[in-house]
Amino acid sequence: MVLSPLNDMDENNEESRNINEINISVAWGHIAVKTWGEPHHKHVLMFHGVGDNAGTFDNLVPLLPRNFYYICTDFPSHGNSSHLPLSLPINSNDFLFVVKMIMDYFNKDKYIYIGHSMGGLIGFWICKIYPERFEKFISLDGSHFFTIEGKDSVNYLKVIISKQEKMLQYLLQRKGLEYTYDEIAEIVSTRRYGDEVLTKKATEPLLKRCLEPTGNGTYYYTTDLRVFFMVGPLQDINYARDLLKMHSFSCPVLMVLAKMNQRLLKDYKPTVEQLLKTENITTVFVDGKHDVHNNRPELVAPHIINFLQTNSKL
Repeated sequence: MVLSPLNDMDENNEESRNINEINISVAWGHIAVKTWGEPHHKHVLMFHGVGDNAGTFDNLVPLLPRNFYYICTDFPSHGNSSHLPLSLPINSNDFLFVVKMIMDYFNKDKYIYIGHSMGGLIGFWICKIYPERFEKFISLDGSHFFTIEGKDSVNYLKVIISKQEKMLQYLLQRKGLEYTYDEIAEIVSTRRYGDEVLTKKATEPLLKRCLEPTGNGTYYYTTDLRVFFMVGPLQDINYARDLLKMHSFSCPVLMVLAKMNQRLLKDYKPTVEQLLKTENITTVFVDGKHDVHNNRPELVAPHIINFLQTNSKL
């Protein structure tokens, strides 16, 4: 895939909406946020998946209603946000605290939450921890849990620790992080979950937030490589199903699942089946793979629009 240099990117997909960049100060640096719309409207928190950034929603938001305020956050160690401290490994539960920080910063009584992949997984938790704070929740091809069986847990942790140590050395030395524009565009567009390939239009917004010019015609890839091997919750299928049964959702939930994401539909089948039975959850299936919200946003947007504009299930 050959893409245009950063300064030649097409800005048409951002339309004429009021778009702002905000840096929220935190103990380790800042969290970068891109907002769309007017802040007097209902606030919609939007969170991306592993290795992506707020740019994953650049093609989707312009298709959504204008009477909402869309807050797209770069998780720490992603996009324009500061990296998490290098002294400790990254744990997926870290991002629960980040969502709470964003909620506190904007200081609204109620939010709508939209999350893709890991962003959706975090949403399933945060909407149960603070049920009074969420009006609606939309998960874009995300499961309720990442699960791992007990027999696999020791080897899993051994591999994760080794990988994070290796990635830390790359970060400290910036070894292997310098690329030509076409090289990093190829990596970002093709090294995806489930062998998906992003289109040029889907790739460019991500690149805007993860490249830093070196000064010699190449770019540093700024995404923290440790995020690709973060420590996930150690919980098996039985734990996931039990928690779903014991703690239902108080707000309406929309799950948008990609028909071609076989890993989610097969490997996590027991969890997905339990979700389909869970009260207050509406599930729709769309043609496409894991990044269908970015590659083919026109297939996903109508379901989100209907859900946002109704007071209950679709």
